[in-house]
Amino acid sequence: MSIIDKIQTTTKETIRSRLDSFIIDRNTNHYNDLFMKEYLYNYLEYSKTIDNQPNLFILVLYVDNIDKINIRHSTKVGDETIKNLGYVLDQMKSETEMIFKWRGPGYIIGIHDLPSTNIKKRADAYQNAVKNSETFIEPITVSAAAVHISETDASLSSAKRVDSLISKAIERINLSRELPDNYFIDKNTVVNRENLGRILVVDDNPLSTAVAKDFFERNKYQVTIVKDGITALNISKTDYFDVIIADRFALKMDAITLKQYINDSSINMNTVFILIVHNKSLSIVQKANHAGIDYIVTQPVIYEEILGFILREAKKRAKLCYEL
Repeated sequence: MSIIDKIQTTTKETIRSRLDSFIIDRNTNHYNDLFMKEYLYNYLEYSKTIDNQPNLFILVLYVDNIDKINIRHSTKVGDETIKNLGYVLDQMKSETEMIFKWRGPGYIIGIHDLPSTNIKKRADAYQNAVKNSETFIEPITVSAAAVHISETDASLSSAKRVDSLISKAIERINLSRELPDNYFIDKNTVVNRENLGRILVVDDNPLSTAVAKDFFERNKYQVTIVKDGITALNISKTDYFDVIIADRFALKMDAITLKQYINDSSINMNTVFILIVHNKSLSIVQKANHAGIDYIVTQPVIYEEILGFILREAKKRAKLCYEL
């Protein structure tokens, strides 16, 4: 081999190595989320060329007890746990599945050509394999969430469909993590808890309120709908609610003013308050913070996100009461 050939080969290997560092997770040696996004994009583009409806799930798995492992042992042991999780998943995957390292203690599995009715069964198989594995220094469980590509808008570009797919997956895994360990969520999942609480929705849009009422009632909340801020204020003086969700521009009294009045004169002064806005701006954030509003959600509303906020607050407040 000539000196030119040797240098050429060395240069190619160096460039490949540098490229790999961008798309391969150093700890687990799995392709990372950057590679995953490009993979999903290319899959959608390829589906167009063969005039075929894409059939793909992404299944997110997230270690439930990684914080306890980091505290009880060390972050090094935590990293080793995440690495070993990848090994367990690799032993489980089929020829139609691809595993990607996701953020923190999470993985995403791309599952091709799986009937929709089988996704829960497949997720259970992965969760049970992890739960029963003796690979880890102590047993772990993983929360799981699945989204099918058909849940995204087919009129969007492939890049935007990928973003939408991942966004839905993030919302679902965040919600799953608020629930008992080893929980699974997909589009058909109803969070089955009895008597979770009362929600007051302040909005004059009948479509929005119908969707909100249906979603929260399916998830075991009692929902009261009012069309304007004045009615909301009056009812809040006599009836206790666990959560108030109000549109920024509620009729007769805007939501921020409503919250300020509730702070002064209502049994709901400590109720979780969620503000719905069309666009979030610094001015709105500052006003909301000053009024003591807990969360700001932009439209279009993803109700799974709001439910995640509510469950998180319930956990936080229950823990506080226990410590007191």
